[in-house]
Amino acid sequence: MSQSSTEQRPARPDHSAKPSNLKRRIRTVLVLLPIAIAFVVAGGLPFTIFIAVIAVFALLELYTMGREWIYRGNRVIGIVAALIIIVGFHSDEAALWQAALALGLLIALVWELARTPDAASQAVLRAATTLGAVVYIAIPAAFVILLRALPDGLTWLLTALVLTWVTDSFAYFGGRRFGQHKLAPRISPKKTVEGAVAGFIGGTIAGVVVLVAGGIFTVSALPLLILAPVVATIGDLFESAIKRYFAVKDSHLPSLDLMPGHGGVLDRVDSLLFVTAFVYLYIEVFNLM
Repeated sequence: MSQSSTEQRPARPDHSAKPSNLKRRIRTVLVLLPIAIAFVVAGGLPFTIFIAVIAVFALLELYTMGREWIYRGNRVIGIVAALIIIVGFHSDEAALWQAALALGLLIALVWELARTPDAASQAVLRAATTLGAVVYIAIPAAFVILLRALPDGLTWLLTALVLTWVTDSFAYFGGRRFGQHKLAPRISPKKTVEGAVAGFIGGTIAGVVVLVAGGIFTVSALPLLILAPVVATIGDLFESAIKRYFAVKDSHLPSLDLMPGHGGVLDRVDSLLFVTAFVYLYIEVFNLM
């Protein structure tokens, strides 16, 4: 064989040095999933604390993504407001979480005006960013707590969890296997229509299976199970739009890879935040309890 042909031969990738992303994802799931299930089953105060920790990390990641932005939010004010909101929902004290929203915005506004008295519009937008992050993460996180507290709340929450995870997994593998048409190329170039359809089918079926197994499936729950995978996809795309705006690959905190292979905490709960809020509101509006 000639020297030129030898030089043209592409080098084989070395897979021994670093495990594939899929293997890392599976290992992370095997470690963290039992912990999450334990808190979900426990419910009550331990579950609320678990959700509060997740919300804090998700907020930190969101504020970190925008740390170089001129209209960045204040993470201290945001996290304190988020924790008070979660406590208010847990204790069924509406005045508490409402006050947290109002005072959080007011304190953030006063703080930003004090820092930049000559840039009022910038101060207003920074305060809005602070509260916007709280509304995006803490309010849906509080709905997770409310959903778990419902009669048959364990089954409903497991439905939301399984439906979201199956939608995400089927969309991922369906897109890799059959993906041809981009779903939202400007927001998330890797997502495909075929993957979204696979996720929709898988998520809906998974939701039906969990509700049937839990003995609470009704015909009136079917629209919920059909729409929830769509809501999951919207939640995923929403966070993807945020990451694209801030030009980051994932949401994890620098030097703190809590979920190897999965990005950050917000990357894992972005769809779930939307789905659990949707499931809870649907149950309340259509009285499925």
